[in-house]
Amino acid sequence: LSHYRVPLPCSDEPRVLLVVELENYYICSTHFSLLAEYREEAARIICEEAKKLNKPMIVAGDFNALRSSSPMQALAEHFYIFEKDGSNLTFPAGTPTKEIDYICLHKDNGAEVVVHESRVLYEPVASDHRPILVDMTICE
Repeated sequence: LSHYRVPLPCSDEPRVLLVVELENYYICSTHFSLLAEYREEAARIICEEAKKLNKPMIVAGDFNALRSSSPMQALAEHFYIFEKDGSNLTFPAGTPTKEIDYICLHKDNGAEVVVHESRVLYEPVASDHRPILVDMTICE
């Protein structure tokens, strides 16, 4: 139905949150800065953007942050950050050693979710990150 970009902080290259409106929800993609100083502000911006939307919001991407990090903990206050069955490691793709890629659902608008499957896919060549699959039903 529509799409727009929200600039995210970064000094070394442009970063954005891409917001795409579909009939029943928003799907968003992002790639946080490699620089830690910008990731927490990016998380805050995403939480603020989610508050403006009138449908469930899914955000997926490379957050360049561990689940235990401050930016991911800030997101976890407002988003379900889906757990992955089996190994949760996504980077580097050849032999992953850390989890820095996530799929999240904004929870403050009352959206509930049933997760049918959530896992990291074995794909060591297409990218330097392994892809994530989440099969879900969003219930309002």
